[in-house]
Amino acid sequence: MENFSRLPRYPFTRAMIEHAPDGFGVYGLFEGGELVYIGRATRGMSIKACLEMHLDGVLGACTATATHYTWELGQWPSARETELLNAFGKAHGREPRCQGFQADVDQAIERGARHVRNRLTDPNERRFEAVKEEDGR
Repeated sequence: MENFSRLPRYPFTRAMIEHAPDGFGVYGLFEGGELVYIGRATRGMSIKACLEMHLDGVLGACTATATHYTWELGQWPSARETELLNAFGKAHGREPRCQGFQADVDQAIERGARHVRNRLTDPNERRFEAVKEEDGR
């Protein structure tokens, strides 16, 4: 957890998420200095795609209000996520505030994966994305 907490943090905005990796790994969402969510990108979903879904509120209102994010690439994201959640629980006696039920997040990511792929071919969605970028999110 210590190494993960020391990783660079980036503003949780659409413009900064564009620079997030297209690979697999784990990521953390922060509200101010508080780590509120630890997630993983697996099964064809990149870290960037997962962050976009959080920003859009697809994965819940709690994570959509994050202010910063960090990420770590890796071959075994599920194992690393478990390791980070265990370390967080040991240090704080609880899960991160926005963690919720992982099964629900997994289902939303499955729905979101189709949404992210479809968004690229729908001109109305691109127009919506451009409008959302103007307000900084």
